[in-house]
Amino acid sequence: MMKSTCFKEESPLERIRVASVQYLIRPVASFSQFQEQVEGLVNTAADYKCRLVVFPEYFSTQLLTLNNVNRNISEQIRDLANQRDRVIEMMSGIAKKKSIYIAAGTMPSFSDDKSKVFNDCFFFSPSGRFESQGKLHMTRFEKEE
Repeated sequence: MMKSTCFKEESPLERIRVASVQYLIRPVASFSQFQEQVEGLVNTAADYKCRLVVFPEYFSTQLLTLNNVNRNISEQIRDLANQRDRVIEMMSGIAKKKSIYIAAGTMPSFSDDKSKVFNDCFFFSPSGRFESQGKLHMTRFEKEE
């Protein structure tokens, strides 16, 4: 029988509690209303001693309700991509404040020259640091748009 070198024998694997958020997208009148809803969900997860909170893929689309929702969807998505840094700052602060990991769904992001829009997922650590992963499998809508 071979021994694993990945884990110390005297150290059992830790378990973590994960909160998978069922996110209600309702119109918001301000970014702070959006932030309050997100913070409330993370606070609830932290109260239940969760170490990881997982938001749904497109939860940030709630921010589209801040503007004219009757515009072309391409314009709306580009406006949402302009909110990227603000959302990252917010999620980073919440993760740090609650000392929790957050898988923050996806968010449209621009290419360096702003000619293309990508769908990126952001993962935040309790230190507030984050990494991103581009979406690997696009829906037909994402491919076409």
